[in-house]
Amino acid sequence: VAVMVLVCVIGLAISTLADAMVHRARARTAADAAALAIAADPAATAGLIDRYRSLGISIEQDQSSSTARSGPAQAVAWAENTAADDVAAPALVAIIARAEQLTGSTFSQLRWDGVSVELPATQAAQLRLVAADLGLCERSEDSSRAGWNVFELC
Repeated sequence: VAVMVLVCVIGLAISTLADAMVHRARARTAADAAALAIAADPAATAGLIDRYRSLGISIEQDQSSSTARSGPAQAVAWAENTAADDVAAPALVAIIARAEQLTGSTFSQLRWDGVSVELPATQAAQLRLVAADLGLCERSEDSSRAGWNVFELC
């Protein structure tokens, strides 16, 4: 009887942990999607938020950030839509935003060029920690400015 009780308690704990992990992943995905949507096309964001609400995920937004809640889990994401001289591939912008979240850093000095981004060596060290996992490769050639590193989509 004691073994059965122990197995039931362990099973309940594993089930609770798995449920929390699912809610956390859902909240993170919703927050990322909503933040990127508000930055890219604010007019289309309402439809995305309604879709997530129909799935039981609430989203709150301000100008550049989104907070999503799924069950007991909460996630926050932010994205910024700034006018720039150079155009970056949307996938690269999303990868850099995710790299900022993973490293806890803000890459403030970026030079975008299509499918590549150039940043100072001090910030490149942070990006290098997660670059391979996010599908970024560092270019070995010299940058147009000394002390800058170039990363591109692999």
